Amino acid sequence: MNKYCFLNGEIIDSESACVPIDDIGLLRGYGVFEVIKTYNKKPFLLSEHLDRLEASANYLGIIIPNNREEIVEIIDKLIGMSFGSEFLVRIVLTGGRSVSGMDFNGHNPNFFITLADVPVKNEEQYTNGVSLCFVEHQRFFPTVKTLNYVFPIKLKQDIKDGYFDFLYHFNDYVLESPTSSFFLVKGDKIITPKDNILMGVTRGFVIKIASEMFQVEERDVLLEEINSADECFITATNKEVLPVVKIDDIVIGNGLVGEKTKKIIEKYNQIIQNV
Repeated sequence: MNKYCFLNGEIIDSESACVPIDDIGLLRGYGVFEVIKTYNKKPFLLSEHLDRLEASANYLGIIIPNNREEIVEIIDKLIGMSFGSEFLVRIVLTGGRSVSGMDFNGHNPNFFITLADVPVKNEEQYTNGVSLCFVEHQRFFPTVKTLNYVFPIKLKQDIKDGYFDFLYHFNDYVLESPTSSFFLVKGDKIITPKDNILMGVTRGFVIKIASEMFQVEERDVLLEEINSADECFITATNKEVLPVVKIDDIVIGNGLVGEKTKKIIEKYNQIIQNV
């Protein structure tokens, strides 16, 4: 974490930042968040991330204490005060203090913004692709980016060797990974699930750029369709576009990173280099 952060109206030293021990976000995971990556020290897709933050907060009945213009200004100030090449900007909004741990006043949240250095990218994963393993699960309130990630964090402790992450499915339909959106390629079509998932910001951006080159379908994806997929990939803020070459025991296509996935990665990289 960087030296400075924003907490409840002030930019302060991160080491002195604290929230009350009766905060319902701490007690129950009741809160929402966003993570934004910078390129050339500019937050990428910031407006889309703030749209989702507002939607998530509205769903949980938590009032964001700062308006959008103020949030943008705060982020710019933190970046200007911090040392580093690029950052992950984390925005967190909790329900605030709770007497019983089950009630809260949505007008008195705790709201903070932190910066962290971007982890070094594992280039081998992008060259050779990664493997996922199936887990039957559908997240609660899937369209809301809540603080509660108990299920995947616990599950990751027991993930099989050689697997990068999980792929959720439920009632015979493919959904998403714990922190990523899922895409598959069949013929000339790029296909991604459309219901009971978090609408990833990077997902939306990839749909936009992929649509300029290929036909894109947002629809329900049957589990059995994985068997006939030519290519697969996942998308997320920090992962960007990450190829998937194996899911459980199913080898995707020829087991190599697909050509359409490569084209989407190339287009994505061209855009972020010119932010």
